[in-house]
Amino acid sequence: MTHTAFLFLSLLLISSSANALVSLSLSEDKVPLGTAVQLTIQSDKEINPYTLSSEISKKAKIRGQSSSTNIQITNNSKTSLYSLSFTIFPLSEGETIFGPFDVNQEQTNSVTLTVLPPQQIANNSSETKNKQDSNSTLASKFIFQAEVNPKTIYEGQTGIYKLKFFDPIHIYNINIQPPKSHQFSFSKLNQDTVKQEKIDEKIGRLYQSYFSFTPIKTGRYQIAPAEFSGAVPSKNNKNDINSFFDISFNDRFLISPFQSETPVYFQSNPIEIEVKSKPADWTGWWLPSTNVSLEQEFKIPDQIHLGEAIERRIILKASQIESSKLPTLSHPGSSEYTFFANPEKRFTTFENEEIVGVEMQEFLIIPQTEGVIKIPPLSIKYFNTITEEEKTITLEGKEITVLPALLNKANIKEETPPPPQIKEPAQEKPLKAKNNPFLFVYLSGLAVFGLLIMGLFLILRHKKKKRFSPIENMQEEDLSPKKKKPLPDLYPF
Repeated sequence: MTHTAFLFLSLLLISSSANALVSLSLSEDKVPLGTAVQLTIQSDKEINPYTLSSEISKKAKIRGQSSSTNIQITNNSKTSLYSLSFTIFPLSEGETIFGPFDVNQEQTNSVTLTVLPPQQIANNSSETKNKQDSNSTLASKFIFQAEVNPKTIYEGQTGIYKLKFFDPIHIYNINIQPPKSHQFSFSKLNQDTVKQEKIDEKIGRLYQSYFSFTPIKTGRYQIAPAEFSGAVPSKNNKNDINSFFDISFNDRFLISPFQSETPVYFQSNPIEIEVKSKPADWTGWWLPSTNVSLEQEFKIPDQIHLGEAIERRIILKASQIESSKLPTLSHPGSSEYTFFANPEKRFTTFENEEIVGVEMQEFLIIPQTEGVIKIPPLSIKYFNTITEEEKTITLEGKEITVLPALLNKANIKEETPPPPQIKEPAQEKPLKAKNNPFLFVYLSGLAVFGLLIMGLFLILRHKKKKRFSPIENMQEEDLSPKKKKPLPDLYPF
């Protein structure tokens, strides 16, 4: 009897495992948009996840993957059951069919997932689950919408990609990713805004995030949806102690530590974009824009003299184009003046939800002739992307009266010292003094007196040396013989 029961259980396990081979199942078949679902594939052989993930990602966003193996041994016979689970988020409302999939040369069954409109995450109790269709569970509209400006863009232009998300239930840990495309390059702009709005009788936060996008290729393309992910607190039964924290800490930044998180995921709408190329007959610098402006400013003294400088500042602005793609501003030359260009300044601004490129250039103009000189006008050619016509914008020139230089020839004669020939008579005055007889007698007497004094000094010096020379006296004393004193008699006997 025991042996018969064992065989029956073994056959039951084998039959149940056989029925589970190459099967497809969902953890839930009806969920609101933005809720995670487990999609599981089972087979008696190992499952290759790469081919399955590429098929599943066409209809849902894969946010996680796990695998397991169940081994059973019956009457020395080993049976293996492989499971591969994907955590997926549906991309749109309505019915989504998964499968059949080819797994190990066999086909799985197909499953249908019904995606409802986004709903506010309420209590997880069984009582609340039974009332999901009742008025106790309020349907909250999530708005995750993408907009572009412009939808028809020319190569070289830069547009704005804006994402709007309306959050009525205070989602936290928000992460927004722009689309991934090989036809456009996206760059984040630090222009995000958050404000409180009321939409469809619901109050929530409206987020707006901005990106700049530049086409890489010409043609008609579709910008893929952007991705939004976050988490909401999963509230428990109202009779639970957690309800106190739910009431006290209901802000998105003050979530109760007793609450568990429910991940949410949404995608924005895709957008069709047409990228046009520049006209075939276009010549010169390619400048596509909806609006181009040129401004100038002169700094001129009240009276400009020859050799003094005139400052001319020019500012170029172009909408929907980055500053690096603006043409370099140049100044025409003339025989009436010379000019020097200071280093240019370029920067990109964000005005009225548009990219605006700005270039500033300063020129120093120095007149070379007196009278009226003409500063010529400046022109910029661009392509108006709205009217699709070539436009030219021009800055007016200016006529300036230049006075003579402050240091002219007349002023040089008055201010410079007299020439050398005027100073020569003052240098000849000492020469005329030689003809003065009084000066000659005075100098002659002074020379004779000096000679007398010198002669007297020499005579006195000679006599003094002859009579009182200590050296001679010293020699006489040395020449006289010296008498030696006898030594005392130390030995008298």
